[in-house]
Amino acid sequence: MKFYFWFFLLFILQCATYSTSSYSQFEQEKLVNLSSISSNQLSLLTTRYLKSNDLYDKFEKNPLVVIYDLDNELITNKSRNLAYYLAELCYLTGNSLDMEDSQFAKMYASSLVYAYTYLFDKKASPAPDPFSAEFRFALSTYNRSLAQLVRYAKKKSEVGRRHRLKSSLDPRNLTDVERRSRNSLESSKFSANRSYL
Repeated sequence: MKFYFWFFLLFILQCATYSTSSYSQFEQEKLVNLSSISSNQLSLLTTRYLKSNDLYDKFEKNPLVVIYDLDNELITNKSRNLAYYLAELCYLTGNSLDMEDSQFAKMYASSLVYAYTYLFDKKASPAPDPFSAEFRFALSTYNRSLAQLVRYAKKKSEVGRRHRLKSSLDPRNLTDVERRSRNSLESSKFSANRSYL
């Protein structure tokens, strides 16, 4: 009887859906710190969420549909983690667009709002953990989205000046923010996604 029990137990364990992979120390560290900010790929956290909800392939084909669906879910659930996933999805989608595209500013503004929701919204649950990877990525996403919107506003105001349109935005005030953002992009190669804004 013991033999059948152990045989049955081993058979069941062979059918498990979990698997393991071995990585070198530096490869694992690189994968853990990967996000849409540091590369043109989603973080493991967001990828895991999309795959577990069968949205990964759908996002690759039509990202706006997935973003709108998840936004509707965020409105009903107020999940802090979902706000982070949306921030990263919007940032990555904005990265793939040209600055002249009508969705460019919308994607970065949405990313900014979702990152803000993750970081500061008191109604979202669970409470943010300042030591989690999501918190660090949300800070970077917030800062970089803001920097992209500043670049966009600066470029649009320069176009306006050529056509003699009045604008209350003075691009000279935005140069410092743009420079700091560029410095943080360059330094992110050597540090763990620190932000200087």
